[in-house]
Amino acid sequence: MEHLHNQMQSWSPRLRDDLGVSVEASNALATAISADVRGLSAETRASLVSATPVPLKQRIDELVAFQAFMDTAASIKGAPSLTRAQVIVQNYVCFAYLGDACFRILAQASPPDAP
Repeated sequence: MEHLHNQMQSWSPRLRDDLGVSVEASNALATAISADVRGLSAETRASLVSATPVPLKQRIDELVAFQAFMDTAASIKGAPSLTRAQVIVQNYVCFAYLGDACFRILAQASPPDAP
């Protein structure tokens, strides 16, 4: 999990810049998620990792590829069809892929009072 934390931490400045989230709010959210995960039993953490047929490392690789696509699409101006495809892919990755891959599973395993 530490390796995953270090990889995701490298994206922190970009997430703050792209989304306009303050450093304090970004750090508070990351700290809350980290605390929730650390508070889970080792058995529960292991079940989270094994809950998906796609390994976490591969999911990170997919997110890096997604970001490369987003950067490429954003650099091409005057192509409405590409802009629409970019929005569709972004919505899918953010709401379906990450929700199913990470957040719904983590929410089910987290205590009911977790933020």
